[in-house]
Amino acid sequence: MFYEVESIILQFWYWIVCCIKVEGLGDVIHAETELQRKQAFRQMSGELAELYQSWRQRIIKVICG
Repeated sequence: MFYEVESIILQFWYWIVCCIKVEGLGDVIHAETELQRKQAFRQMSGELAELYQSWRQRIIKVICG
């Protein structure tokens, strides 16, 4: 059961990371200020992905105990 849950969560994780990067690219393109541009680059660089990774690890611990 652990491996099934891990596989599902991993697939979901990859989907989230891809969406974040695409959204960040759109934000870079549409940024009107330097601050918006910097935030978009931070998003694309993986800072949010790191946060979501920590959430993923917590979820796995809760589900699989």
